[in-house]
Amino acid sequence: MHISLAQREPLEPLMRALLTAASDAEREHLREHLADCISLRLHSMLRMRLRVWGLAEDVVDDLSQECCLAAWAGLDRLDHVEEAAIAVWLSRIARNKVADYFRRLSADRRSKRSEEHDEVTTPSRRAAKKEAYDFVVARMRLLPQRRRVALELAFFDGLGSAEIGRELGLSRPAAAMTIKRGLADLQARCTALDDPR
Repeated sequence: MHISLAQREPLEPLMRALLTAASDAEREHLREHLADCISLRLHSMLRMRLRVWGLAEDVVDDLSQECCLAAWAGLDRLDHVEEAAIAVWLSRIARNKVADYFRRLSADRRSKRSEEHDEVTTPSRRAAKKEAYDFVVARMRLLPQRRRVALELAFFDGLGSAEIGRELGLSRPAAAMTIKRGLADLQARCTALDDPR
């Protein structure tokens, strides 16, 4: 069910068409199509955010449903129907639902999640992946907040620099530079030797 950035159907034309639909039948058809598109977009965002945790697909599906319900409930409150605004809004919903999910997990559930991981990978590979991921995330937490958020939006949610700029209150070039500097900073932190001197 994963969709690439190139395969995503733009949501802005659907939102605009919904606002100007003449008949109830046309509105109903547009609502169904919009719900499908939002569902695909959110599912893709969640897969990107959750794939490193090795969670079962049904957990991703459940979170996707929670996100869809939240998006549908808040659709009337969406002020702007531009593509970037919609993408940022959906990203925020996904980020909040993922945070809620991990807050709900108990310590026992966290230890069990590796057992639910795909059977194809060996335990040693899962452990190595988890260790590498934890290493990078620990360094990522040390980044300045704006750079960290820009990297999360770019690599976890698949947002473009225009959408990230809108979220962070930056121009598109400034957002692109923030991502570039964040990557350079993260790379430096990940490759720096721990010199006790």
